[in-house]
Amino acid sequence: MDEAGKRYLVKSQWSADGVAATELLRAEGFPAPRYVLVRPGLSVQEELPGETLADWHPLEDAIAARAIELNERLAAKRVPNAPAWPERIRADVVRGHHYVDLALLERASPELLRRCRNALARAEDSLADPGDLVHWDYTTANILAVGAEITGVVDWDGVCNGDRLFDLVTLWYYTRTPILRDYVLAHTTRAVYAAYLGAVVVRQVAYSLKFHSPSVAPDLIADALDVTA
Repeated sequence: MDEAGKRYLVKSQWSADGVAATELLRAEGFPAPRYVLVRPGLSVQEELPGETLADWHPLEDAIAARAIELNERLAAKRVPNAPAWPERIRADVVRGHHYVDLALLERASPELLRRCRNALARAEDSLADPGDLVHWDYTTANILAVGAEITGVVDWDGVCNGDRLFDLVTLWYYTRTPILRDYVLAHTTRAVYAAYLGAVVVRQVAYSLKFHSPSVAPDLIADALDVTA
């Protein structure tokens, strides 16, 4: 907190694209945090007001509508260094990495991994890049609200270029808010929706298998098998 009472967040990691995205969006009035200092191994951002949304609970209509509106403002925005879309999805679903350990997922539920890979394969020819920004982690933990107003969308360090609808599929997964899914299906095909959902499922379940308590994954896997059926 500074002398004027403003609060800041200090992080050891940041990305150049994250800084570029927040500067681009803030210039248009988007509620993204301002970086006040970046240097190797350190970033300082202003802390935005509000509380994070509740996990696994449907959003209120006003919040959901605002989340969609903010997502629409990512159309035709770009950052300079992101890989071609949908390479980020393939990296998670096909190859895996430190945070998405596919070997753990295959041992825990080969059926779930098969479904998600098949969904990606069926949509492969349809996963075009429409030219948007993708937050990539548009979850309840990264959306701040005061009452019925979204006051901040934070943690842009994973931002990439691609299809903004991926973010709404992500938010649907964590909230099961029907209008989010309905919006996505009104703007793309069921095959693309299924591929995006499969990617989100793989990320969350594989991450939980590696980093969360062993008691967490069975319920996540059961739920994932249900939503990808």
